[in-house]
Amino acid sequence: MQSEGIGKVDVPGITYPLQQRCFSSLQAAQQSEEGVVFLSYYGTTNVYVVCPAKSVACGKVSLLKLAQDLAEIENEEPDQNLKANVYFLRIPLGERVWNMDCGKEKHTRYIGKLWIADMFANQGLVKPIIEVLGGKREQL
Repeated sequence: MQSEGIGKVDVPGITYPLQQRCFSSLQAAQQSEEGVVFLSYYGTTNVYVVCPAKSVACGKVSLLKLAQDLAEIENEEPDQNLKANVYFLRIPLGERVWNMDCGKEKHTRYIGKLWIADMFANQGLVKPIIEVLGGKREQL
């Protein structure tokens, strides 16, 4: 397809996240250009944050606490924070990511930059989330 001038970003479909594309740790994800930190609830269905692993300065405990705090803020069901998790995934640039929505655009492509779900950005949580990811604060 590439020989025909069709690139990966031109092909429709949603291919990520794939569980078999997990790294064993944050450190392993940080060694890869495709390594991302993926915070979500209910497996990888409800996406909260997608961030290049190399830009994360906090540890796994802080990331899990951040995912749990975000789940508690979303609060769609009882004990939702207990179902929140952090994953260390391989997502190539240009891949569509399930439920990584930007406004009305659904399942957008990963462009190698921090993405925060609109529901949290609209509540003014971008700066505190960035501070947790950057290791400047321990929780929201």
